[in-house]
Amino acid sequence: MRGNCKAGKGRFIVHLLLRIVAGTILVTLLWNWLMPSLFGLKEISLLQGFGVLILSKILFSGFHGCGLKHRHAPMGFCREPATMEEHESQK
Repeated sequence: MRGNCKAGKGRFIVHLLLRIVAGTILVTLLWNWLMPSLFGLKEISLLQGFGVLILSKILFSGFHGCGLKHRHAPMGFCREPATMEEHESQK
């Protein structure tokens, strides 16, 4: 059983690293394609693209850590059954 848990953690880490690398490359390519021609800004390196990615995560998503513990439930999903309407609790 423990082998599956370790394999799952390993896959998660690889998936997370791939998402970070892909996001960094995407931000860098989009910046270097759009910003110099639209606003006359200089092109950026991959490290600067990573910085822009982290900065946008902080600014637009808040500073909640890695975001794994903060899954948003659908509207009304977390309400207690006592506060629900009678027809909602019978669904």
